Amino acid sequence: CCRSPIPNTQPRDSSHVRCAAMVDMQRAVLELEAWVRERGGAICPDVAVRSGVGFEAAVRGAFAAESGLELGTDICRLPLRALITEALAEEQLPFGEAMRGAAEQFQPQSAGLILLASFLLWDGALDAARGTCDGRRHAESAFRPYYAALNADLSHLPSSWPAGDPVHSCLKGTRLERLVKAKRHALGLEFALLQSCAPELDATLDHYLWARGTVSSRAYALTVGGRPQRCLVPWADLLNHGTDRDSLATYSFVQEGPGSGCFLMRSGGCGVAPQLEVLQSYGAGKSNATLLLDYGFALAPGAQLGEAMATVSVRGPEVATPPPTDWEASAAVREEVGTKSMLWRAARRQPKGAVSLDVTRSSSGALLPLLRVVTASVDDLALLARRNVARADDVTEPISEASERRALRELQAVLTAALARIPVSEPDVARADGLAEREWEPEVRRACAMVSEEERSVLGFYMDLAGHALDVLDGAHGSVARDAWLSALPSAPRAHATGYLEGLTLEVASCDAEQKK
Repeated sequence: CCRSPIPNTQPRDSSHVRCAAMVDMQRAVLELEAWVRERGGAICPDVAVRSGVGFEAAVRGAFAAESGLELGTDICRLPLRALITEALAEEQLPFGEAMRGAAEQFQPQSAGLILLASFLLWDGALDAARGTCDGRRHAESAFRPYYAALNADLSHLPSSWPAGDPVHSCLKGTRLERLVKAKRHALGLEFALLQSCAPELDATLDHYLWARGTVSSRAYALTVGGRPQRCLVPWADLLNHGTDRDSLATYSFVQEGPGSGCFLMRSGGCGVAPQLEVLQSYGAGKSNATLLLDYGFALAPGAQLGEAMATVSVRGPEVATPPPTDWEASAAVREEVGTKSMLWRAARRQPKGAVSLDVTRSSSGALLPLLRVVTASVDDLALLARRNVARADDVTEPISEASERRALRELQAVLTAALARIPVSEPDVARADGLAEREWEPEVRRACAMVSEEERSVLGFYMDLAGHALDVLDGAHGSVARDAWLSALPSAPRAHATGYLEGLTLEVASCDAEQKK
């Protein structure tokens, strides 16, 4: 289900080469459709696969005919024998059982995807996608027509970017940069696992990255034979991602008996208007960062997306409070830091380093509680002890006015540092190394710029919130600027900010009265 360009390594002005590649791909799709029918499947005659939009019109998509599609129209129906399921992969791979056991111990949530990726490599899928046949034992796989219609080049996926690829600079300082590095590392470990289970398999890490990228961007989560499985569904995975719930296709696996059944996809909502693209959902509530990480694209502002996230780094108490030179003062500080560290450890936080926290505009998680503990005074800690607070994450309300001011100023400091790590993106700037851009690069750079800007907007939201909160503590209970800021926010962030600001004065007054007692 990946929005990826038709593979093309020629210069950008070689239009005749690009047209030839598109003709070859269209031929592969027609052969795939014939194969689906040969295996007992069906594809709606009022749906055609052709070039769509994005990546310079080199993206495939399924489009409704002039008659459109009514609600409940069968878009495609594929029997079980046309699907590549986890069970099939485990059964046919000579090392399938060993691979399943090792994958479930190593990374159980991805075991099905690892099995499918291993099966693609073993079954010669990459050779078929490239249009080559080097005499491998599995070059004439029963799924060869499906493989031939796959994208052989997935270099636009972030997990495929080599360490020195200049496109990494587009994500500098972002949360997504950290996720890309983590995913690339995890995929390297998966490949090592494959090598240990199948040392005779002639595959490289790049081969595995292609196979894993293919299944990660295409596999469906279905219940087959009463068992949840990740499955590859030929042709159906050509449909692109959409967010309009009223027009998305729906799908399920229909069990027809032991060992039999079919994958059924139908038009949903209000159907599909004439000539419009037939879309499906890759998962409700996915953010642009997730879409870029897993599929290599992002959606323009205004689409129905999951909330953007940003990462804020909070220094632990043993880093944030350096010991004074005076011995008596040092002993008191050590006791204070020890109490703070105890609260952090009870919350399973490491007090000796920095903690990275993911926040959205509607939820700050443990951000303020940790900052309140880090900036707490001796009196604040004594008050927490009287409240029987045992974990740093449990400090969900202000300790005192002075404490909340310190926490908010520290929040502004960590936000300033986080914003400084994310430079303002310039997606249209040419590559610094002077080399020609790859066909997918401009679109991916724009996607990276969107994700970076979304992260900056999350950090900016909390910077604004901290400023308005300090104004409230200064006695500015009514503010035209604050009201305008709140009214401009989407509903969930507005509720989050309003709840904090409206309760701030009352909570601080209550805390100060408690402290005086």
